Amino acid sequence: MVNTHRKMFFGQNVGMMLQSPSWHDPYIFLTFIQKKEDNSWEKPSSGEGKVLKLFN
Repeated sequence: MVNTHRKMFFGQNVGMMLQSPSWHDPYIFLTFIQKKEDNSWEKPSSGEGKVLKLFN
């Protein structure tokens, strides 16, 4: 059984990624990205966007 989960949600100009590292860890990550002027999306792997770490 997989312990990690990743779900992505996209609007017209903003995207959100929810990531749960493990069932046993008391936190999740929310990553928010925006659409750029050239209609491409920011890339979290390149350090773009904002990341929030939420604790229980």
